[in-house]
Amino acid sequence: DKAKLQLILSLRKAAMKKMEQEIRLRVDDFDDVRDRIVAAGAVLESSKDQYDTYYASILMIEALGRSFIIRVRKSGGSAILTFKGATGKDGYYEEYETEVKDEKETKKMLERSGFEKVISVKKRRELYKYKNSSINFDSVSGLGNFVEIEIISEKNADKELGSVVKELGLEGYEPTRKGYVSLLLVKKHSKYRKYINE
Repeated sequence: DKAKLQLILSLRKAAMKKMEQEIRLRVDDFDDVRDRIVAAGAVLESSKDQYDTYYASILMIEALGRSFIIRVRKSGGSAILTFKGATGKDGYYEEYETEVKDEKETKKMLERSGFEKVISVKKRRELYKYKNSSINFDSVSGLGNFVEIEIISEKNADKELGSVVKELGLEGYEPTRKGYVSLLLVKKHSKYRKYINE
């Protein structure tokens, strides 16, 4: 109907305002990559464990006509609620987030609203800043080690991401635009693997 169409159009318009664009590289050992990026000028900003719980609803995904997921992240003493929506291109996401006071109550609210717990992701993350990009060293339980390069931009950042990979001498590593959630859903043969592109 008309209201649904307006909602979808407004979400697509909003997606162009803030896009998280990223690429991940599979690595066996972080030491070599860490040495390269630090030598190039990358600066360590933080190192922490992150516990992510993801929620979704097949009915909502079908109604909106697009893939999206809700994440509750616990890291240190804080909890963050995040919306991640697919933009139609692997590695590009619409993202909004806010800090929440009570992680458990937030999860209950999502569940009572019809969202289903899809998967949990546990990882150790080191965050580095390099020019206008974030570089994450992620050790993901059940998946292995990845270096994630991320740029937030209104414009297509494919060339920028490629330039960062080249500048840091990381062309030899296997790239993927699929997110950890998508990779784990496929690995676990989840029913949501057909609906979620993150």
